[in-house]
Amino acid sequence: MTQTETQVNDLVFHLMNGLSTLTFIFMIVGILLLIALSILPIIIALARRHENTAGIAVVNIALGWTILGYVFALVWALKDSESKNHIVINQIAPQNPPSQIPQNHIASATRSAHALPDWGPEQPVIEILPPPLDKSLKARLEEIKELHECGLLSEEEYQIKRKSLIS
Repeated sequence: MTQTETQVNDLVFHLMNGLSTLTFIFMIVGILLLIALSILPIIIALARRHENTAGIAVVNIALGWTILGYVFALVWALKDSESKNHIVINQIAPQNPPSQIPQNHIASATRSAHALPDWGPEQPVIEILPPPLDKSLKARLEEIKELHECGLLSEEEYQIKRKSLIS
C-alpha cells in the first residue's frame, strides 16, 4: 500500500470512529446536494435544452465559485431563448396565395401550438409562410410527416394533407 492510500484509509477510519453511521450518511448526502446546487445552472440549461448550454456551463465552471458568476449563470439558464417562442409553419398545399390563407389554417396552427411545452408566460409567435414552389412530392410528404410527429398536426389533419398531396 502506498503512503497516500494509507493516509486516506486512516482519515476514513478516524472519521468513522468519531461519527455515527447516520451522521456519516447525512454528511455524504449533504456533500452531494452541495455539488448538485453548484452545477444547478448547467442542470437547468440541459433540462430546458437551452441553445447556449455550453456557454452557461463555461460561465458556471469558470466563475461559479463567485456569487456574481453563479447568479449570472443561473439567470442565463432560466432566461427563455427567443427561438423557443417562435414557431414557423410552412403551408403545404400550394392552392392559396399568402394573402388568402384560410382561417382554418390559422386556427389549426394556434391549436397545435398549445401542444408544445410551456416555457413561460409568453405565447408562441406563430408565423405561416407560403408553400415552397419547387419541392418534390416525397419532400412534401416527409415534411408533413415531421410536423405530425412533432405534434403540430393532428392525425386527422395529417391524413387530409397527405391525401391532398397524393391526389
